[in-house]
Amino acid sequence: VAASREKLAGCELAPFRSAIAAGVDLIMSAHVCYPQLDASSRPATLSRAILTNLLRDELGFEGVVVSDSLLMEGVASQAKTEGELTELALAAGVDLLLDVAEPRATLDALEQAVDQGRLPLGRIDTAFERVSRLKAAAQASPTPSPDDLPARTAQAASGVARRAVRSVERGSDVPALERNESTCAIVIKSFETHLDPPRQPLEAAMKRHFALVNYFELAPSSSTEQLQSARDSALASRQLVVAIIVKPAAWHAFGLPLELAKWLQELLARRPGVLACLGSPEGLAPFSSEVALCTYSDVPASQVALAEALAGC
Repeated sequence: VAASREKLAGCELAPFRSAIAAGVDLIMSAHVCYPQLDASSRPATLSRAILTNLLRDELGFEGVVVSDSLLMEGVASQAKTEGELTELALAAGVDLLLDVAEPRATLDALEQAVDQGRLPLGRIDTAFERVSRLKAAAQASPTPSPDDLPARTAQAASGVARRAVRSVERGSDVPALERNESTCAIVIKSFETHLDPPRQPLEAAMKRHFALVNYFELAPSSSTEQLQSARDSALASRQLVVAIIVKPAAWHAFGLPLELAKWLQELLARRPGVLACLGSPEGLAPFSSEVALCTYSDVPASQVALAEALAGC
């Protein structure tokens, strides 16, 4: 358990540390179990060990914790009634309840829980104070003009993304590549949806910082010819960057499909290079690479941040 927690503190918790240090004031809980952090098997939304002991006491978060939808089966199945569910969430450390099906009945149940001493009134007061501070801060903040908002949002996202890029094996060290050497950049997607862009942002970002880039995108639907072209380019290039999009996603299995995973394992065995996960660092586990990086996200800002880190920016 200690070893698992140390690993989590060095990897998965890194984006939280960066975000809290940057002054984030709202965090949403997930209906996901983390046995390394809480052996009770309760999802994080109902885990005092995660929301209070870790997030509040250890990481120092002072803002509002909002639950994900309480209508989701992943958390709704943890209690017999909605009143019991919201009581568990508040006791764990949630301040703001999202998607309550029966607000009046739930409020009555929570009042009863306070009257009977199961839920301390101080816990309610603390949650109310945090939400009130957040509302006051939002109301006091100058409203940016519509023209300024995209630029400010992009700047904030870029800062968070840059701080999140980590070398999984060597702390925060990210080695810079040679900008004028031939470079093969490959993005591998674990699944495809209609929301995917025509080309991933990493392509333009790599070509902006490196002079000689051959870029490929692979997915479960890629043909044998496409896989062969990417392999040939990787073996012929002086530098190789492979970015895999592996992240928890509803309705999809976690990790690369077997055929793509086998293809990548064989490629890295023949041609060592940089392997980056645009998602969860757990996606790197099946592969051996001399350099293993994680961005913790595949959003455009994270892909740009990866290219900048590899270019030494």
